[in-house]
Amino acid sequence: MTLHEKHCNILDRVNNSKTEDEHQKNMAYLRAWRDGVKDAGREVVLVDADWYYIEQGYDAPMCCGVWLDWEPGIHSENATGERRSVA
Repeated sequence: MTLHEKHCNILDRVNNSKTEDEHQKNMAYLRAWRDGVKDAGREVVLVDADWYYIEQGYDAPMCCGVWLDWEPGIHSENATGERRSVA
């Protein structure tokens, strides 16, 4: 698994969180993981995380792959305009 793939797996956990508590725990893990990557002298290209979702057809406000309009149990709208539930 590449660094980018691992990053995207963590982002999926953040963005697909079903509760506020789960979301906050996953966000804390993401921040710690990114800090660890930086401390190890490696780099994660954060804009590539946005492209990971854009290429899947998601049109959501995001920063570094994290959806800014996250709500419990709801995916952001994709290119077809439908909302996807993770439940």
